[in-house]
Amino acid sequence: MLPLGADGPDFDGIAAASAGCVLCEGPESWSEAGLAEALAGFWRMLRPGGLLRVVTPDLDAVVQAYLYAAPDAEAASSAMRFNAWRHAVRDRFIFNEEALRLALSRAGFVDPRRFVAGSGSDRLFWDLEPADASLLVIEARKPKEVV
Repeated sequence: MLPLGADGPDFDGIAAASAGCVLCEGPESWSEAGLAEALAGFWRMLRPGGLLRVVTPDLDAVVQAYLYAAPDAEAASSAMRFNAWRHAVRDRFIFNEEALRLALSRAGFVDPRRFVAGSGSDRLFWDLEPADASLLVIEARKPKEVV
């Protein structure tokens, strides 16, 4: 567990290439720039071939839930529910799959793969998050050969 600052994890004292895998939960509470800094820190932390797993609310799922609320719900009440949720969680940046893949690619990660929460390429992660269809779960790797 890394201590979290207002805009991402604190990497002080973490040796380079010291981890084989990293689980990142909660990037929605950081700014876009904070996520870029965190991804750079995770990159430095991971050994070549290391795995990064990012778990965050899925913007597309949130929007779909808002747009397709129960047919008997009034538009005003669905807007109120959405805004109440946004204020309760205090998210700063909610990703959709495309935006998260782009951020991972810009940070140098390769082979991004989306998984359903509670599954993935490594059983180590399977029980660490709730099985929730509104979560965006993407795993990507630091290349084995870093140029």
